Amino acid sequence: MLMGGIDKLNFLKSFMKVVIATTLIVFLCLGLYYYFYIKTSQTKMIPNKNEYGGFYDDTGKVVTYSGMARDTTDGAALEFQASVSDVYFYLEGMDYWPAEYANQQVIVTGKLVQKKYVMSSKVGEDTVTVQQEGVRYVLEDPQVTK
Repeated sequence: MLMGGIDKLNFLKSFMKVVIATTLIVFLCLGLYYYFYIKTSQTKMIPNKNEYGGFYDDTGKVVTYSGMARDTTDGAALEFQASVSDVYFYLEGMDYWPAEYANQQVIVTGKLVQKKYVMSSKVGEDTVTVQQEGVRYVLEDPQVTK
C-alpha cells in the first residue's frame, strides 16, 4: 500500500510540473503575440493626449494614425475630431493629397515631431501682415494607406 501512495505522489508531482511549464509557455506566447502583433501595429483613431492637451506621449515615435485626408493652405494634413476642435497633423513633403486619398479616411504611418512655423495673415483692407510663431505636429516620412 505504501508503494502505491509513493507512485501516486510522484505522478502528481510530475503532472504539476507539466501543467506549470505549459502555463508558462502559454503566457509567454500570449505576451509575445501582444507585443509584436497588437501593441506595435495598433492604429489609433485619436492620438494620445497628455493632461496638458499635447501629444507628448507619441512625439518622437513612429506612429500609425487613422484620420481624414485634408488639403489645407499649409499642405496635406491628417484631420482628427478631438473633443471640441479638429486636430491636424501635417505630412512632411506633401503640399496636397493625391485625388485617390483626398477627403477620405486614410491610415498614415510616420514619425511624429513638433516643428516651429511662422503663420502670416492679412488683417483688413490695409493689408497689414501679422506674423505669429507656433508649433505644429508633423508626420515625417509619411506612408499612406486607405
